[in-house]
Amino acid sequence: MVESNSEVNSKITDAITQTTVSVLGESPAQSMGLVYQSMAQSVSLLMQNAVMSQGGLQQINAAVISTACREIMSLSQPRTPPPTTNNHVTFVPADKVAKTNAENHEVPDRSQTSHEQHERGDPQAKEEEKKKSHERGDPQAKEEEKKESHERAENKE
Repeated sequence: MVESNSEVNSKITDAITQTTVSVLGESPAQSMGLVYQSMAQSVSLLMQNAVMSQGGLQQINAAVISTACREIMSLSQPRTPPPTTNNHVTFVPADKVAKTNAENHEVPDRSQTSHEQHERGDPQAKEEEKKKSHERGDPQAKEEEKKESHERAENKE
């Protein structure tokens, strides 16, 4: 039988008391350690952001300086005066010249010229026209190519 003893051994009470004191004594140091770690993390992020911001500003600075230098250099080059019309020469924009030449048939169309050469029987013009129509994916050109290859095969036999 176990005797019911209401007394607690003094060694047990001393061990529990020491553990409690130890926990209570170390808790301020641990909490301050967590505060210092949090502060160090915040400061390191702050420094990282500052470095990244400074790098971006240096890139912008380099771009501004190079643009400014290019503008300064363009000012130092002599500018050519605009052409004058005192010598009875009229300046016409290129698109108006092309329209005028096309209306007057002064500039022949390359496709019409090669087509005319093809009609006259120029073999080189025929080959060029076949290549162009084949490159465009013209179904009629593919049919003609098949017929010609058939004819060549028959002529060889």
